[in-house]
Amino acid sequence: MFNSSFYFAPELPNLKLYYERFISFNVHLEEILNVGAQLGNMLFKAGFKNIALFHGDFHLDQSKSEDLKKMLSFWKILMKSGSSGLLESGLINEAEIQAMEEDLNIIAMSENAVFFYQFVQTFATY
Repeated sequence: MFNSSFYFAPELPNLKLYYERFISFNVHLEEILNVGAQLGNMLFKAGFKNIALFHGDFHLDQSKSEDLKKMLSFWKILMKSGSSGLLESGLINEAEIQAMEEDLNIIAMSENAVFFYQFVQTFATY
């Protein structure tokens, strides 16, 4: 994960609010928000060797509209996967979940749509 790399356009308030609260919830759980950037250090400190880091990204817009729509559909599922904890904590309500989904639908249809996210994967031996 590299949460700070998430970018979307057009910027819509409900998706932005949901994502900010998702990040806030992760901070509350004391999770490392940008763990992808720390993976090499974490594996090294844990005694792993032959550490290889691979960077990937999704940078989609209307020039690849079908890929963009598929990713936004997947992103909805991914964002909703954490909704139960957010609901239980009182950080969001059902209407805000639906509004976030609607914003993702709007992005999919926008002529200026952009979805960008970077991630890090690693391989290592012990």
